[in-house]
Amino acid sequence: MTDGADQHLRDEADYATDDEERTYREDRGYPKNARPFSSQQTVRRLSDLLDVADRCAQIARRGEPAFFADDIDGELLRAAAERYLISLGTVVEKLHSDYKDAVPDVPWRAVTAMRNLIAHHYDKVDDEVVWQSISRRVPELVDVLGLTGGVSDAVLPPHLRGQAPRSSDPFPDSTP
Repeated sequence: MTDGADQHLRDEADYATDDEERTYREDRGYPKNARPFSSQQTVRRLSDLLDVADRCAQIARRGEPAFFADDIDGELLRAAAERYLISLGTVVEKLHSDYKDAVPDVPWRAVTAMRNLIAHHYDKVDDEVVWQSISRRVPELVDVLGLTGGVSDAVLPPHLRGQAPRSSDPFPDSTP
């Protein structure tokens, strides 16, 4: 790969230099973003997280017996739960490191580790752990992030609220 291609991949990943990213990741379990923080982008991602959490809750409301049923319905519930946990982990990976730093009570590394386990080591997935994740841990995550009342700029830590989006933001706020 050429130096230009390496730079392009680094830009696409939104991370700092390799050394900074490695040190930051070792300390916190997630990389440091090189791009500036955008409150609008973070609110959008938190909204995505809440949507996935609602879907997990819909599965959990069907109950543990339905989830573990040895029939096609149980299999479909387990597969859907795994997909939603992958989606949740992907959203968490995309949250800006400044936001994650401001909410240290969340086990960010564990959320992405669960995503990676399900996505890449599907043969090692424990259905009991998936059930505990969708029925207990995801609701706890929503609660810790203060999303139980919905998503707004108010759920951001005070020092991160209202920061204007970058002029190069590929997803400008579409609300008036």
